[in-house]
Amino acid sequence: MELSTYGDREYWVPGDGHCAFTEFVFTRGIRLVPEVTQVVCERIGMNNREIDNLVTNRPNQLFLRSSREALDLPEQRPPGHSDRCGDLFAAVLPTALDEENRAGRLRNGSVALLSVFAHAGDFAAAAAICWGAAR
Repeated sequence: MELSTYGDREYWVPGDGHCAFTEFVFTRGIRLVPEVTQVVCERIGMNNREIDNLVTNRPNQLFLRSSREALDLPEQRPPGHSDRCGDLFAAVLPTALDEENRAGRLRNGSVALLSVFAHAGDFAAAAAICWGAAR
């Protein structure tokens, strides 16, 4: 990752700054999230097009579009709110699930797939949950 503090301020001093992923991190994340998502779909006997909600821990538009295209998901999925909340890291999962639920997009029996990566792709995982009542 690359960090800029917009001036001479040291990174630990409070103030504005910008943190950006390097090309390496983007490339691994774009590849890993769909890969682990696909593995979970296969294990639960579900076609990836049957996913009702895909929630990732990196909800910026580049990752969302790449995941959506790699998994052949419709435009409205996965949810993205980084433009309103920023990158919340692990807190994205419960925040996005709450947002989807409040918007009525998590219906009883729908399958939400949580797919994450961290540490420049050294870690990647996915899990499927059935929302509310069993399918």
